[in-house]
Amino acid sequence: MDRAAQDVAVRSSSRALIVDDEATNRLLLKSILSKSGFEVCEAENGAVAVEVFSSARPDIIFMDAMMPVMDGYEAATAIKAAAGDDFVPIIFLTALTDKESLARCIDAGGDDFLTKPISGTLLKAKIRALERIRDLQREVRALYDQMRRDEEIAETVFEKIVSSRNVSIAGPRYHVSPAGVFSGDMYLSEISPSGDLNILLADVTGHGLSAALAAMPAADTFRALTRKGFAPEQIVAQINDKLCQSLPGGMFMALQFVSINGESGRIAFSNCGMPDALVVDGESRRIKQYLKSTSLPLGISKNFDAHSAVQYIPHSAGDHILLATDGVVEAQNPAGDYFGDERYEAAILQSRGQAYALDGVLEQLSAFCLTAKQADDISMVDIPLTPELLSNVVAQLDLVHEEKPVPDKVVAVGDHEDVFEIAMTLQGAMLAKADPVPMLLGQINEVMDLKEHKNVLYTILTELYNNALDHGILKLDSALKQGAEGFAEYYTRREDLLSTLQEGQVKLIINVAHSAGAGAVRIHLQDSGEGFDYQSGGGDASDGELLSRRGVTLVQELCEFVNYQGCGNVVEALYRWSESGDE
Repeated sequence: MDRAAQDVAVRSSSRALIVDDEATNRLLLKSILSKSGFEVCEAENGAVAVEVFSSARPDIIFMDAMMPVMDGYEAATAIKAAAGDDFVPIIFLTALTDKESLARCIDAGGDDFLTKPISGTLLKAKIRALERIRDLQREVRALYDQMRRDEEIAETVFEKIVSSRNVSIAGPRYHVSPAGVFSGDMYLSEISPSGDLNILLADVTGHGLSAALAAMPAADTFRALTRKGFAPEQIVAQINDKLCQSLPGGMFMALQFVSINGESGRIAFSNCGMPDALVVDGESRRIKQYLKSTSLPLGISKNFDAHSAVQYIPHSAGDHILLATDGVVEAQNPAGDYFGDERYEAAILQSRGQAYALDGVLEQLSAFCLTAKQADDISMVDIPLTPELLSNVVAQLDLVHEEKPVPDKVVAVGDHEDVFEIAMTLQGAMLAKADPVPMLLGQINEVMDLKEHKNVLYTILTELYNNALDHGILKLDSALKQGAEGFAEYYTRREDLLSTLQEGQVKLIINVAHSAGAGAVRIHLQDSGEGFDYQSGGGDASDGELLSRRGVTLVQELCEFVNYQGCGNVVEALYRWSESGDE
């Protein structure tokens, strides 16, 4: 088959539109195109050409430049606009040879031009060149459409794995606006067995699908460790280890991590490579504290000091904590100006009277950016530190401490079909590095399914262990816990003492017994310290002493018995349940 026959075969379904006010010119060009295999339609001016294009949708257009009613320049502009993303090549046919006229053809949307009189050989060569461009554009378009479909499916999967699993709790409000289909920013929330509401706002290098995929391992680690009751510094450290293993070189994750205890209101915070988080007065919207980054982003170095990355922050009831990624202050308007820290803080101040400062910031940001293309993901979290938020966190635990009837079958350790014992001793510096409670619960859960008892056991073990460590080993005084600043001082001093701890010992022995109908856990805990005043009483006790006694009282309510011995450095506790749920 010769070249001419090949051209005809390839173009058997191609359609050409000829636009020229001279009938002779249209007839001559139609003859050439028909022999090349084109189906030809005609228009005598630009206005008709626009109408014919809408109905016939030709594959290529030959446009005369100078015509009555509507010239070729105006028609080409209108047709290109109507074609949208479809590549429809336009070849201008003109008798003009000056550079300005030829440049105007290209500026109007023309893809090439031919000067009259037309050379048949040159015409065919230009058609082949433009067809190759058109076919390549269609191939790229098809690949792009497939990529978009794949991204939409992946977005649905990502949403189910990450965002949809956030805890449903009234109070915190967040906004995540991706620059593309996917966001490299990630908002997570989860509640621990001890009643800590953990909130994480992360920003992965770049944005789009690659950033979203890089965020997923961090989401799994955050949820798993929070549900097991790990402390904030342990969670952040494990996320760093996970990212160091999974991220390629040059990628990392900056994050802000907030942990709010629903019982005490204590707040732990970590900022790893993010902009300043803000503590804002709820009424005046005055910025009370800038929570600056204290470490590198995660996923960069395995030598990560999690303890120094976590701080305990003072606050007052009604304050708001504002978290934001750098996409907020780096957002640009059409003139290329940045929103910046000054406008950001002014927008917070102007949000007085609104329930959330976040809403005021987003309004100001929208008015500033207008139609400018978003270059980076924009994310914010607004956490109101209200009594309602704390009560909502506690309610999520669904722990009911009311009296339960004694089950028909009395359960006592040793009377069951299955009995096992777990013992663990922590000494010296290991007391600062390891949290035994999640590890012990994990071992118990491997033998039997704790189900709804996991949260209760976590609370019991945590209260007993923390009393032994804080008051027995570290000799911390609960009286420090007076007000928000007292909490911050208490936990700062605690971290300082742990960082230099070289002596001391805490020993735990847990006996677990269970049968088809019931189960029991007996806990023996002993520390090498001087104990603490577990029987403290009196109406003039400090807030810290009341909180300390409340922890002991809570354990007593949950357990069948709690028996402190001597100075308080030895304690025995028994928790039991029946399969029906009666404890």
